[in-house]
Amino acid sequence: MTKNRVIEVTEVEDGYDRLAKSHHTYHDRLDSFEKWQFQKYLPRVFDNLVVVDLWAGDGRMYKRFAETNLARYDAVDVSKNMLAKHPSHPCVRKIHYNLDKDEDTEDTAWPMKDATYDVAVCFFTLEYIKDLSYFFAQTHRILKPWSRLILGYFLQRRHMIFDHAATQFKIETQTHKFEDILASCQDALFDVHVEEIFEKQSFDKQTHIWWILVCDKSN
Repeated sequence: MTKNRVIEVTEVEDGYDRLAKSHHTYHDRLDSFEKWQFQKYLPRVFDNLVVVDLWAGDGRMYKRFAETNLARYDAVDVSKNMLAKHPSHPCVRKIHYNLDKDEDTEDTAWPMKDATYDVAVCFFTLEYIKDLSYFFAQTHRILKPWSRLILGYFLQRRHMIFDHAATQFKIETQTHKFEDILASCQDALFDVHVEEIFEKQSFDKQTHIWWILVCDKSN
């Protein structure tokens, strides 16, 4: 009788450090969820904008900005190995940092300065954030007045299981109700527009799988 293989549950940083070499093979699948519909909420002109990618990984989102004339693109991620795979460019600054609140330290502010960014993008991130209020408050702080956070949240029904070095593992995630995400974003003083994305199951049936939140900072 074959024993069931034990699936390890890893912390976020360790899991993505393991995935760094193969993560690019998941890009098409990740792109398919939101189908790049967030692009219509981006500024029409990118010249001299300062953009931050919150959970940039190996640069999946950067593909959308690579041919633009940005002043700066800050790629923030918890995994050093993932950031090492992120494309390099004179405008790209890589920041190794865990965006979740560290309860063991007194200074819990993100290292990015106040009112720095014109646009923040954030996809497949909230699954790894325990403290939503902290996350949205910090995002609001680092954005300039009249700037925008574009955030995607995927309704993940089960953990993805990854193979690495003859072992299987899944990464520890957080499950948030969409209502709690929306309330935390609004509590941080963002004006929020919500777009829902559905996956067609059959001719007359579709399933809701994704939200895009367009979060504007007015001042």
